[in-house]
Amino acid sequence: IGIRGLEDRVMREVSAAIGNESSLSELGAASAQLFDLSLHGELFDAAQAVQLDWVLGAAFERGLWLLEGTMGADAPLDEGHLKAIVAMRDLLQRGPTTVSANRLHAEGVFARRSIDKDAPPGIRGACLGALWSLDRLGDVETSKRHAGEAVRASSLPLVLGDFLAGLFSTARVQVLEASELVEVIDEVITQLEEHEMLVALPSLRLAFSYFPPKERERVADTVVAIHGGHKGDARRLVQTLTIAPEQLARGITLNEAARTR
Repeated sequence: IGIRGLEDRVMREVSAAIGNESSLSELGAASAQLFDLSLHGELFDAAQAVQLDWVLGAAFERGLWLLEGTMGADAPLDEGHLKAIVAMRDLLQRGPTTVSANRLHAEGVFARRSIDKDAPPGIRGACLGALWSLDRLGDVETSKRHAGEAVRASSLPLVLGDFLAGLFSTARVQVLEASELVEVIDEVITQLEEHEMLVALPSLRLAFSYFPPKERERVADTVVAIHGGHKGDARRLVQTLTIAPEQLARGITLNEAARTR
């Protein structure tokens, strides 16, 4: 409303309150919205507003603290956690230079969490992807090799889909440019036993939903080529599945039960 003194006081109180936020998901959702407002908030006279810089800086530091302490190797995927990591990565990658964001601290947290066996698989994947998208995994070939090794290390049915969801959320562009990594993912998936595939299917579907339709088709092109198919087959295969994966899984289970009787 144009009362700068009031704006400053309120935003400083908000910044201080962020220090007590206990939910990484809630903090990530708020950070993403405020970040967009800071970049594109001309309509609200908020673009590049210094008041938002205080809040974004406080949310960034609190987010790293919460990320460092989030445990649970068997924890289910929390998409809010992934959004929080995306928000922190975005702030480093294209955020206002006026925001206080310690890059070295963030990269250290991402690096530790990406290899922490006690971290949820989605967080490990997202932190690895954040480092990759920030060019912190080495040169192009080293980065792809590192990502491939991480996928192989996360190939358990209950882990794979969540790990890939995290990786795709923060490194979608890099994955699309790395056909070698798609080959590794295909190899890992095709090595799953039938019952393991049923376990992994819902989370794998969620993971690949991070690619918009055109990009899913690009991934499918690579997979079709791996298996000796024709390029035109990819679009048909991507568009053919019109039933929910849960229904497909039930059908496979019924077929397996019929064969064993």
